[in-house]
Amino acid sequence: MRQLKPDQLSFLAAVFDCLFDAYDRRKDDAVVRICVASGLCLFAKGDKSTKLQAVFAVHDSDGDGLLTRLELERFLESLLLALVAVSLHTSSSSSPAGTPVKTGARGRHGKGIGTGKASVAASLQIMQALVHDYAEWVSREVSE
Repeated sequence: MRQLKPDQLSFLAAVFDCLFDAYDRRKDDAVVRICVASGLCLFAKGDKSTKLQAVFAVHDSDGDGLLTRLELERFLESLLLALVAVSLHTSSSSSPAGTPVKTGARGRHGKGIGTGKASVAASLQIMQALVHDYAEWVSREVSE
């Protein structure tokens, strides 16, 4: 196994902190294991279809090949939260040498978007709510 440099370890620790915060919706330092595992699955080796099948199987609690409305909502939410958390983190921090990271984003009116810790936390809360609402809406539309 390859040894990581201190700056790479620091970067990964910060990414995992951001992921944990994304899944800790109640802010009680507790996350749902299935949701975190599903989100992290996106970053594993393998093709998209295999990863999505694995995540689907985790959320299909009765193994019937179908997701209930609540299972679908959690499925979508777990995947989207991982993407949002990593995106927010990489757009707001510096990364180790050689790791591409977006720099200061610009809002609709050309003004810089804040990238401090408080700004990321506020963005994360907004994105958590949007992801939850979107997952809930999709699950309702699909089940009707």
